[in-house]
Amino acid sequence: MPTPHAPAAALPWRTGLAYGALALPLAFVSLPLYVTLPHHYATEAGAPLAALGMVLLATRGLDAVVDPALGRWADHLFRRGLRPAWQAAAGGALALALAFAAL
Repeated sequence: MPTPHAPAAALPWRTGLAYGALALPLAFVSLPLYVTLPHHYATEAGAPLAALGMVLLATRGLDAVVDPALGRWADHLFRRGLRPAWQAAAGGALALALAFAAL
């Protein structure tokens, strides 16, 4: 672990690509939410676009808090072994697939 005064070592580009590739499926799931839902709610329900923008901004703010917590939880699962981590990943993938189908 780097000391507070020493800069962190840069990750190799392949490692960065591997981390970024993990977010690709989530980006495909969230894209319809940010593109189609504001228009739909504004035209069908008469919701003001400013309010919809605030809800989406608050969602991203919550995401900034939840993502690191999920990362710490995943690290905890991996310390317990691969089986608990894979079980949690399978459960999360199933929940994501069901939520996407419901959307």
